[in-house]
Amino acid sequence: MKLQTEENLRAVANQVIAHRTDAPWRKRVAEFLSMIESAPADVRQSEDFHKLIWEDNPISGLGMGTVHVEHAVGSPDFRSWFAKAVSEPLPDGQDERLAHVEALYSDLKKRVTAPGGRTPLVKMMRVMAAFFPRDFTTICSNSAAIDFHRALFGVGRRRTPVRRQFEISQRLSQVLGPVEASIESIADRMTLAWRIHDRVKEQADEPAEMKEETPGELELVPLPAAQRRKGLTSIGGGGINALLNATNYVADGVSKEELIDHLRSEFPEYRESSIKTLFNVLKNEFRVIEQKGDTITPTARGQSMLDSNEVEELFPILLTRVLGFDAALVHVRDNPRIEYPTLLTFLRTINPGWTTTFAPSSLVKWLVDFKLIEVDKERRCQLTQLGEEWTSRVHWTPQPLQDFVLAPAPAIIVEAKPLAFDVKNSNLAGIIEAVNRGGLKFSEDQVRRLHLGLWSDARRHFAVLAGLSGSGKTALATRYAHAFSDLFGPSLASQVFVQAVEPGWHDSTPLFGYVNPLDKERRTYIRPEFLDFMLRASANPDRPHFIVLDEMNLSHPEQYLSPLLSSMESGEPIRLHNEGAAFDGAPPLIPYPLNLAIIGTVNMDETTHGLSDKVLDRAFTMEFWDIDLNQYPGWNRDQLPDIVRDLARKCLTDLMLHLAPVRLHFGWRTVDQVLSYLAQANASGFDVGSTTLLDEVVYARLLPKLRGTESERMQRAMDGVISALKEHGLLKSAEKATQLSADLRQTGMMRFWA
Repeated sequence: MKLQTEENLRAVANQVIAHRTDAPWRKRVAEFLSMIESAPADVRQSEDFHKLIWEDNPISGLGMGTVHVEHAVGSPDFRSWFAKAVSEPLPDGQDERLAHVEALYSDLKKRVTAPGGRTPLVKMMRVMAAFFPRDFTTICSNSAAIDFHRALFGVGRRRTPVRRQFEISQRLSQVLGPVEASIESIADRMTLAWRIHDRVKEQADEPAEMKEETPGELELVPLPAAQRRKGLTSIGGGGINALLNATNYVADGVSKEELIDHLRSEFPEYRESSIKTLFNVLKNEFRVIEQKGDTITPTARGQSMLDSNEVEELFPILLTRVLGFDAALVHVRDNPRIEYPTLLTFLRTINPGWTTTFAPSSLVKWLVDFKLIEVDKERRCQLTQLGEEWTSRVHWTPQPLQDFVLAPAPAIIVEAKPLAFDVKNSNLAGIIEAVNRGGLKFSEDQVRRLHLGLWSDARRHFAVLAGLSGSGKTALATRYAHAFSDLFGPSLASQVFVQAVEPGWHDSTPLFGYVNPLDKERRTYIRPEFLDFMLRASANPDRPHFIVLDEMNLSHPEQYLSPLLSSMESGEPIRLHNEGAAFDGAPPLIPYPLNLAIIGTVNMDETTHGLSDKVLDRAFTMEFWDIDLNQYPGWNRDQLPDIVRDLARKCLTDLMLHLAPVRLHFGWRTVDQVLSYLAQANASGFDVGSTTLLDEVVYARLLPKLRGTESERMQRAMDGVISALKEHGLLKSAEKATQLSADLRQTGMMRFWA
């Protein structure tokens, strides 16, 4: 949702207000604020009062705010200082008021954080909101506050947690009007911010790793094992420091190249491929950085990690999105002082693909670095206090991957973006003109059939052009693609992709890529250009994209195109891998792009395969057998004398007449090769007026394609060929054709290469 305009923010806020069902929570918040406001100084210094505001504060649920504050609450000096600090009158000016509250927050942070301990950020924010409710909201989770602030203002300069709250409250007042003075109105406005934030999260593209169970409190939402990332990449040289350092480097926005250069300087011993892997770890595994356009900035999670200088903000996504992270913690909890090798053996049961201890040991290393697990001198593992706190939030039973192989979780349905351009109103006459611009001539009927065949179905924009080699199939496909693209803005090279099909493709990996099984250390994904083009098409639904599969039946299309053909039929996404939300830049799923058209060309000879019903059921087919030599655009080339050109034209026309009935005729490519040979000879000073040179090129270019088995029709064709060659004085070619004809009669078959 775009909330950066007043109109959109007001509309969403009014929707939320009209459907609110959290009256009991708002009432508790209002009663709590009233109690805080009316509490005298001696009450504000009492230990019971502090236990209430720090532990039983209804402004928001604790969520991850489980850091202990007993050392502060139990101190009379701290309670006395606090009671005095929050009772001081606030300055009148907004800037002065902000500076005053920020100074108080900074002082409170120092006093409430135990030496060497963790900072209770959520608890602090709840307490600040209780004493300054006109300037704070109930969004007490720092990452959630950053998320909402970005929804309102976009990604800009860094903000302190207090300034962020002030700006959110001010923005709501600007759009909805100043909040009334009553405690009930203040409670309504504070909680409204949370409700709007909750609506924004509901509209997010990815499922959230946390959801609201009680007002203002989030509960972890685990992904099924089959949909999780398969382990974590180990970072040498201090993993946590690398996360913090890199995230801090992009705090004000940098380019990808600048970040890569920074990583090279931080890890000079890393190879270039490892630097790129590290970038993907930051972006896709821990999700502490994000790229929008050419700029990389911290994610809300990454920015919150910088605010606290702690990594707890990462734990929700690791527990719910990384295979084995939750299972390891629960297993150590249930098996205190488990031996380190035994823990690794257990983790290998979580994923049958972990055939060694490499991935499990990397996972445990991160758990130790995060201070969730500790390993003693006897190599026995147990949870730390922090580990116990986070393991208590795992309210589900972690599942091994094989459970989901035997009983798959429901499929994720990813809807393709609707077609964002109007095919019906396309200018067909303009397309035909553009296709024929530049020499080649295709009939209006050919272009019309291709156009209607591609776009007549709502999803299956697939055509197959079959027939004679050199008949212009690929030229028509590419020219049509560019001509159609021009209707919706200047045609870009990135909108038309020609994929030459190679023999021996038996699966989809040459097109859609694969996880490199040989690179177990870096875990890379091999990404072909075809996959990158599919991703671009899916991301740009407002522009048509075309794939031309050249000679698509050199391999079996139903094998190498299997994921695409299935998705084309069902509408379900194409699955690339099961490595998590994104892996080495490759998403797990691609929605089938409705703006994608595929045109395949096929030649029918002994080197190619037939097309299966799976392909033919989805494709509009066109044949290219009828070749009109009069339409060939190169007859009038200047390099040849008229007499030579006319001789070649009549000879080739006669040969075409006799060969066409047995489908041994030729296309424009062959005509072009014959004329080019004669033109080159003429330019080199040879006598092209005799029939010798024409005889040579016909012998070399046409006769090798003469092959077949004995039949009356084939024999008539060969008799006609021999007669035409003799008539035009091509004696060497006529002699070879006579030999082939004799073979046909005597052995029942003929081949140029005996």
